[in-house]
Order: sequence, then structure tokens, then C-alpha cells
Amino acid sequence: MDFTEQKYYDILQEQASKHPDKPAVVMGEKCLTYSEFVGKIDNVSSFLVEHGVNSGDRVVLWSSPCPEWLYVYYGIVHVGAVAVCLNSNYTVDDVTPLVTFADSKYALYGTTHDTKGVASEAKTLSQSFGLPEDSVFSIFETDFASVAVSEITDTRDVHDDAYIIYTSGTTAFPKAVLTSQYSMINTSLKFADEFKSIRGDKACVALPLFHAFGLSVPCVYLFLGGTVYIPEKVKAQDIADIVNREHITDLWSVAAVYQSIIDSKEYTDKCAPFIKVCSIAGSYTSPMQFTRFEAALNHATFLNMFGMTETATVFIMARPEDSIQVRYNTIGRKIPDVEIGICDAERGMLPAGEVGELVTRGFHIKNGYYKLPPEKQSVDADGWFHTGDLGVMDDDGNVRIMGRIKDIIIKGGENITPSEIEAEALNDSSIKECRIFGYKDRLYGENLGACVILQPGATFDEATTRKHLRDKLGSFKVPAYFFLYDKFPLNATGKVDQRTLHVDMLKRLRKMELDGELEKGVSVLDVGIKNTSYAIIPLVSMVENYALAFGFKPKQAGRIRLACEEMLTERILNAFEDVGDIYLHCTCFRTFMRVTFEDSGQVYDFDKQRKKSESAKIIAFVADDMSITKKHDSNMTSYNLDFIYSSDFDVTEFLASHERLM
Repeated sequence: MDFTEQKYYDILQEQASKHPDKPAVVMGEKCLTYSEFVGKIDNVSSFLVEHGVNSGDRVVLWSSPCPEWLYVYYGIVHVGAVAVCLNSNYTVDDVTPLVTFADSKYALYGTTHDTKGVASEAKTLSQSFGLPEDSVFSIFETDFASVAVSEITDTRDVHDDAYIIYTSGTTAFPKAVLTSQYSMINTSLKFADEFKSIRGDKACVALPLFHAFGLSVPCVYLFLGGTVYIPEKVKAQDIADIVNREHITDLWSVAAVYQSIIDSKEYTDKCAPFIKVCSIAGSYTSPMQFTRFEAALNHATFLNMFGMTETATVFIMARPEDSIQVRYNTIGRKIPDVEIGICDAERGMLPAGEVGELVTRGFHIKNGYYKLPPEKQSVDADGWFHTGDLGVMDDDGNVRIMGRIKDIIIKGGENITPSEIEAEALNDSSIKECRIFGYKDRLYGENLGACVILQPGATFDEATTRKHLRDKLGSFKVPAYFFLYDKFPLNATGKVDQRTLHVDMLKRLRKMELDGELEKGVSVLDVGIKNTSYAIIPLVSMVENYALAFGFKPKQAGRIRLACEEMLTERILNAFEDVGDIYLHCTCFRTFMRVTFEDSGQVYDFDKQRKKSESAKIIAFVADDMSITKKHDSNMTSYNLDFIYSSDFDVTEFLASHERLM
């Protein structure tokens, strides 16, 4: 696909001339055709020029997703101004320093954490932002059509700055990313071309428009003549109703939304017949979760994608033709005409299979971080943008993200800076120190945990702390768990050892989960063999090693090995007339380890055999308990040998300490 030098307005005007009466953007009862949508852009542009907006001026756009957001955004850029797109989940106190930092001269607002988009709020906002009152406008109640439409002469180049989106970094203050129309348009069209085989004409965009990905998806469909549906609420019910009513084929959201849909049979039944393509971006999704999504929405192909604010939008993505293993294990391959690589700490490129930092260069890279010097632009002398993410690439160019060098936590697609929450937590009079860390979460991809040291003599009121953080920062920044500490681990320089503390928090969290799981049993070994005698020695050796690991003394572990050896010998030599399968499972419960032998051979009766069989006598002597379970839905029988842990062994601590937590 060739590059285009067209601007937003040129492309939208072309689509309006091709199908003026086709719906362009729909939200509830609001429906704008292409002709009406471009007309709204003309109204906004003319209004802004009339009110003194000049080329290059910074104009704030602060609202939750809606049709007005889109045509106001395109109107700002059409007059040559730079749109400063702010997060609608933020409070006025959050966005005020961002407005100031960007040198904003005007502001347009709608529905946000602190506003409803009514005109009367302009005075208060103008005071907070330090702007004249006649420079602040509601996107809902301002009569943009009150000014006669004039021909707009945009003298700025398509490569010039078009918008600013703030992205969280490893420092407390976000970076202001400047991006051009050229980067956004060409990156969007090129990634759209990679899934054209399944791309439909109607898209439900359940994403924040003030994020790069959320901004780019409407671009894709509007630039290609499709229809964008914006849900009034990003709730499973609202999305399912839209999909079902409008027969929408393309759904763009985050894992938390898909999980909410498949958790409900009603919502799944509404979506499954129509959805053909779903994106997963912005957060971690486990292979199991990915598989469940596709099983529930059984006509849909889910595609992992990866992009950053600094790369305009998606520049790595899985393809529809990729196997499900590639699609859930990796984020896919690069889009055409961009370069990517994996580099080491010395910035040398690494071969396939080696873990290093993901880097990229090309037309999609930002124009720059506003007000940051060259050495802080994250672009090296060879033009490579350093993402701060650790990754590994296979021989086919598919990339797997292994973690992040930086400390951002991504919850449901939202970037969260821990230091902001930590600072606000210290305003709670009971808290002396606080550290915020992320952990993998099935619903949000990542969630927040807080490690807290209390003031001397203070008691911790979790409900009060939660309310304080929710009121100050918004609900999505409130930690899911709070863990109390007497002191934090320190490193050699006397500073808090962040990694050690993080690992300890993950262990505590895992112990909480294990307490529930151990009631049903935690599987640590599952292996299947043919009933051949040469399989006995390696298998019983494996069981003996597990017994030693689980705190059994060497003598007792040897007895456990002997009991399992006798059981396997009996099953292999006496239970089958022909070749068969035997399955061995090792499961941890709260007070004992269970070794299970499962097969379809002749049933072995412990009670009868222990009177005449030496093997049965040995098993009965060593095992603390024995039981037989017959599966009703198959011809398989399970033989369970239970061995009680020693009194000083803590299985919860052991499992939490030996799992890979980070």
C-alpha cells in the first residue's frame, strides 16, 4: 500500500462526496451522515478561526468519547491548530498542569470526571486553566453553526504537529507526545490493510478516543467509508445491544470488556452471530483467556496488536491467517514499511530468540516529546525509538513481550503511574510509606496492589483509604489489595528494594489465592505413559524428588518412592492384557500430597489385595490414606495414595515461593 500525503479533511471530504447520506458516526440517537459530519467539521473550523485560533495554537479537547469529540478534533486540526487530547477520567486538578505545560490557548470540553459539558462550567474551567473565559467552550452547548462557514486555508504541512497525547513515563509528570497527520493516517491505513480479509464496514469502538489507539480506529473506518458506532457506556450490555441491533462485525475494545461479554450468556448470544474481528490491545491477555474469547464468540478472529502513543498507533500485529498459537502467544509481526528490532543494553541488535529491548523506526514515529531535550527523546543516533519494553522475536518475525523496563502499570488499557498513587496515599494520615505495584489480573490484564507501612500507633481503615484515593484520583487508580508491612526491604544504599518488595507482595497475593486452591488441590505433575516396565524407574524417581521438595525426609521420600513403584508395577504387569495408558498425577492439598494412578485396566481392590499381596502391604504401610475413584463418564479408575506433610512444612509458602511470579 502506497503512502498518502493527504490530510484528514481531504480524505473525509472524498468519502462525503462518494456517499454523502451514509452514516459516518453513530452514538445512541445521534447519527451523522458523511455529509453532516464534514459539515460539522466546517462549522467548528470556522468558529475557531472567528474566535482567534491561529495555525499552531494549542487547543485542549477534554471529553469522554462521543461524535462531538471526533468532529471537534478534526476541526481543530483542519485550521492548523494542535489538538491537546486529555483523559476524560482525570479530574480538573489532574489536567490543569497538562493544559499549562502544553501552552494551551483554548479549551473545548464535554463530559469528564468533573464536568457535564454544560456552558456554565466554562467560567470555572477558565479560572482553573488560567485561560480567558471566552477561550473555553462546551462541545455540546456551543453553537458552532452560529458563524458563517468560511473557506479554511491550512498552511501547515501534513508532517507538522497535529495533536498532543500525554503518555505516562517512568517520571511522575507525563510526556507530551507530538504526532503528525501523516504518521497517524499512514500507520492507520497500513495496519488496516493487514486485516482487510475479515474487516467489515461497521465498527463498534469501545475505546477512549484520547488514546492513540482509540483515535486511530475511527480514522481507519472513516477514511475507508465505514460506519463508527460509539457506545454511550462501555458496558457489556450496551455493546451487546449495539452489535445485535446493527449487525456489527468489527469490535474494538480491551480484554476486560470481552470478558464481561462472555461471562453473560445473554450478551454472548447477542454478539456471537455477528462479530467477525476483535482486537486485543493495551493489556496482557493470557492464552487461556484468548482461547475462551474465541470459543465463546465463535465466528470471531481475535488479533493481538501492539502500539504506543509515540508510534501513532499499531505497528506490530497478528494477522487473520496466523494460527491461534501465534495469535495468543505473540503480538504478531511488524506492519509494512516500518522497522523493528530487539537490542541489547549496548544497543546492538540481537538475533531471533534473544530477549532485549524492542526498538522501532520509520514514518510512524512521533515528531517529539514537547519541551524535552534531544537526549530525552528516546530516539538514538540511528533513528531507533526505544520502547522500554522487553521482547523476543522468533524466526518468522513474531514478537513476544516479556515485560517492561519502565514501571508503568497498564490496567484495562489505562496507563497508570505508581508514584502518583503513592503520593496521594501519603495524604492519608494513617499511612507512613506506600509503594504501588502491578500484578497480572484476568479481567484487567494488570491490576494494582499497595504495600503500606502505617504511622506509629495508627490503625488501618481500608474503606476510608479507598474512598480518599477514589475521590482524589478516580476509581480506576484505587488498588485492589492493600498489604501491611512493619518495614520495607532495603538495598545496599539504604533505599527501598523495589524488586524484592514487589516479589514479596506477589507472594502474599499468591498465598491468598492458594488458600482457596489448596482446598481443591493444586496440580504439580501430570504425565501419561504406556504400560511398559521401563517407565517405572524414571517415574518413581520423579515422585521421590517431588516428595523431597515437599518437605518429606529422605527416608520417608524413599518409602513413598517404594509405594509408588509397587503400585506402578502392579498396574503395568497385572492390570492389562494388552498395551494401555497409565496416567500419574501429583497434587498438593493443604495437609497432604496425593499421588494418583489412573487407567482403564482391571480394577485393583486394596482391601482384598492387602491380605495376600506384598505390594498391597507395602502400599498400605507407607501411605497415610488410600482411596479408589471410578469415573462414571468413562472406564477410567483412579487410585489415590495420600502422604501427610511433616508438621514444619508450609505448602502455601512453598508453592508461592517456587512459582514464577514476575
